[in-house]
Amino acid sequence: MKPVVIPLPNDTAGDTWKGVTIGPVLINGSQPSHPLVSCSLCFYRQTDNVLAYAFRNVPGSGEGTITITNANTWLVNIPVQVCPLTPGKYNWFFVAVDSLGNRDTYYTGVIEIGIGSNNG
Repeated sequence: MKPVVIPLPNDTAGDTWKGVTIGPVLINGSQPSHPLVSCSLCFYRQTDNVLAYAFRNVPGSGEGTITITNANTWLVNIPVQVCPLTPGKYNWFFVAVDSLGNRDTYYTGVIEIGIGSNNG
């Protein structure tokens, strides 16, 4: 399956992540047949393809939070929170895993983080 390219608005280093809702997801025009059990939105630096930051529904140390709002329709929310990306361009990927263990990348894109002011 080829991921859908979605533009995320560019942001500024040091600013708070504004939050985003993803879903409900449709696969070939239909609701997924198995519930969503996990998901992540990961940012990789374009310069070296190294993971720079991740939001997950079960976050590890230093990761942001995703809330699965409705597992049956695959509706998720990434709430307002700190996102410590430094200035640069990042490829991002939204990956979901259903109750059968099927893992797919559904959305992808590029985001640019600009230089922020530390005069706050």
